Amino acid sequence: MNMTDILERIRSYLKDKKNKEYVYDKDIGEHLKIAPESLSRLKKNNSIPFQKIIDFCNKEDISLDWILFGKNLKKDEEKLKIKYRANVLASAGGGAENSNEDFLEIEIDEHLSKALGLTKEDEKYIEAINVIGDSMSPVIEDGAIAYIDTRKTDISKSGIYAVSTNNSGLFIKRVVLDPITHKIELISENKYYDKITLEPNEVKIIGRVIGISGRVF
Repeated sequence: MNMTDILERIRSYLKDKKNKEYVYDKDIGEHLKIAPESLSRLKKNNSIPFQKIIDFCNKEDISLDWILFGKNLKKDEEKLKIKYRANVLASAGGGAENSNEDFLEIEIDEHLSKALGLTKEDEKYIEAINVIGDSMSPVIEDGAIAYIDTRKTDISKSGIYAVSTNNSGLFIKRVVLDPITHKIELISENKYYDKITLEPNEVKIIGRVIGISGRVF
């Protein structure tokens, strides 16, 4: 995702809605309830204010999928809708703290839902969270949205999972269960990060990562 592209889609929407030749960044900031200097900083740092954008989409009744990825302007009742925990950050680096776990519903792109093999019956088990950090690069990059199947918590078969740890917060890591010691290993794709080894009672498996924005596992 790119903040500049997101702003251009919002600009395009507001131009059409208000029948204006041009919409300035300050106009976008007013609709997102973001001060001009803050918006400029977000744009420069390619930092996406997810909650502000979600609030804007809900108010305007337009698809978050379109604002973030450029697909499907209007909401579609037939599409899968999953829980998006916009305020939850799963770290691909050193752990993340999350004090607000409220969620909003977002639509899943039909191509992604087909690739994942998901049906309407599955949507209540799928959650989306933001990923920060580079320890899972190049498999999962900083700023990606990860799709989690909360039914898949059996780690006897290694894979990439969202896990909550007692002391370090929420992680996205490759999880391996040691068959001898029964300890749980959290492994990064980035070779510069060390493996984390924990006791089973120190880890809660949230679910398996089945895909990220733009990619299926």
